[in-house]
This record gives sequence, C-alpha cells and structure tokens, in this order.
Amino acid sequence: MCRPEDQKEGYPIRYFPSDFRLSDPRLPSDNDPKLFTHDGKLYYMPWETTICISKRWFYNTKDHEFKSLDELEKLFRHCTKNDNILILNCPPNRNGKLRDEDVKILKDLYARVKDCL
Repeated sequence: MCRPEDQKEGYPIRYFPSDFRLSDPRLPSDNDPKLFTHDGKLYYMPWETTICISKRWFYNTKDHEFKSLDELEKLFRHCTKNDNILILNCPPNRNGKLRDEDVKILKDLYARVKDCL
C-alpha cells in the first residue's frame, strides 16, 4: 500500500480481505481516508497504528526506557483523531503481569485523553 499521505478515498485495496490498514512505523495522515475499493465494492478501512510504551516490543528485563507522557498523548491524539485505531503495546513480564511503570503511564495517559473517549 502506498504511503499514508498518498492514499485517497476510493483507492483499490491491495491486500484483501482485511478490516484495517497499517504501515508501521508510519502514522496516519491528517485527513485519513476510510473508503477503499475491492472488486468494485467500497469498504470502510481505518488506519491501525501500533506503538510501544517502552523501547522494545516484547518484554525484556533490561528495557527501562519509556516514551514520555507528552509524546504518548501527542501520538494518541494524532493516531485516533479520524476514527483510527491505536494499539499501545505493554508487554507482560515473565509472570504475566504488567510492569508498574506501564500501569502508571497508562493511568496518567487516560487522565489526559479521557475527553476523547
């Protein structure tokens, strides 16, 4: 699929069937289109962005670098503003629990963005 900023409403769907579009690590464009075609029919396809709260996608005992709350809020607002999907990755530790820092960041982020939900 072409870059997000080059996508236009009605463009053909390259990979189908699917229920969303993604192109990690790219973010959706400001006025992201949603309707795309396949075999002459229109399909609603929001953009999906996946972002790690910490540096690594999977749990790592040495991963102690986290995105700032300001950065996460900015990403949240950008990635969800056009009814798009944001997945915040918070990997569980070896005991199946979220790290305390992940939980704190998620709670603080919620307090900042709850007006959007």
